[in-house]
Order: sequence, then C-alpha cells, then structure tokens
Amino acid sequence: MEVIECKSGEEISYTFEVMHQLRPHLIEQEYLPLIREIESQGGRLIAAVDEGTVVGCSLFRQEMRRCS
Repeated sequence: MEVIECKSGEEISYTFEVMHQLRPHLIEQEYLPLIREIESQGGRLIAAVDEGTVVGCSLFRQEMRRCS
C-alpha cells in the first residue's frame, strides 16, 4: 500500500468512489472542479492506494495562525 498526493485529474477522479461513501451528496461530474477549487485555496487530496485501488482518501487544508 502507498499514500499519494492526488494532483492529476485522473488521480483525483479515482478517489470519487471512496469520497462519495463519506459524502453521499457529492456529484461525480462536479467532483473534479470542486477539488480544483479547494486546491486553489490551499487544499490537498491524498489517497491510500492498494494494488491500484483507492482504499481511503483525505482532503485537508493546513492553516497557520499566529497567537499573540
């Protein structure tokens, strides 16, 4: 098993099935543009891939805040 950052449209599209299990309101045709929008705001999509099959994924954004 390996964990990859999904950057290409193909890699992102492969994660739809798993992400849809977690977020059933997502629509496949809108998924890639949605992820691209989130990426433009600092989001990153990673996937766990086992023998060519996506078995898990996570979409996150890291924020840095200063405390005074």
